Amino acid sequence: MQNNDSFLVFKSEIEGFMARLIQSLQKVAKMHFIRTSVPQNLMSFSVQNSSMNLQLRFVVIGQGKDMTLGRLSWLDQRGYDHVCCYVNDGFKCMKRTENGVWREQNKRVDEACTHRLLAIKAA
Repeated sequence: MQNNDSFLVFKSEIEGFMARLIQSLQKVAKMHFIRTSVPQNLMSFSVQNSSMNLQLRFVVIGQGKDMTLGRLSWLDQRGYDHVCCYVNDGFKCMKRTENGVWREQNKRVDEACTHRLLAIKAA
């Protein structure tokens, strides 16, 4: 896949996917989010009304002809990127195996993002 194709695979479904994810995070983490615009991200949200300065970012990563991946991560105030998970074009969590092959995980995306957020808050 070319870079534009990688981007377009996610573009059509990203609005609904991120809306569901933010809704889930708001319930579990009791935080509010505001959509922000950052050029290198397909979509990003900043934590609002919190002492934490975090952004939830979705970045498209091209993986070649047959696979396109996106990465969800929390960017903290120090500029450190805390990866929640990688997702395929069906927005399913993916993990790279020891032999380099990407496989779908049983983990849900909202669980992965919530787990990473709670770990950041606890640190």
